[in-house]
Amino acid sequence: MTKIVLFAALCLASFPAAADAAKSVKYGKGVQAGAILKISDLQARIGELEGKTVRVEGPVVGVCAKRGCWIKIAGDKEFSDIRFKVNDGEIVFPMSVQGKYAVVEGIAHKTTLTLPQTVDFLKEQAEESGAPFDASKVKAPLSFVTIKGAGAVVRERK
Repeated sequence: MTKIVLFAALCLASFPAAADAAKSVKYGKGVQAGAILKISDLQARIGELEGKTVRVEGPVVGVCAKRGCWIKIAGDKEFSDIRFKVNDGEIVFPMSVQGKYAVVEGIAHKTTLTLPQTVDFLKEQAEESGAPFDASKVKAPLSFVTIKGAGAVVRERK
């Protein structure tokens, strides 16, 4: 009898993990098995990793409201994040993925903008989020790391 109770308890304890796995949604090609980098490591090592396939994970903290063509993933360090961008229409992320947990895979890329490009980029971001924008406050060009998306898996939690 003790063995049956123990077996039932183990089955029930593993049920939430199985339920979470069932709630995973694959986008694009999904994600292959392999090492997952910390976002801070990818950003620090972009010179070495640019053009290579990488995998990162984290909470989704932003979604493209216009086309669903990107998600922003919170980094492992405070105030850090990375944008996972796909070609318009290839993958469409619904707004409902915000707040969930994503594992993404794609090609690491560093973008360096000129000052006018930075102004245009920040203006577009402000418009998308409904935030005010003052171009006169932009004093320096931006440089950032993105992942050109191949696939993602989104689930409720880590």
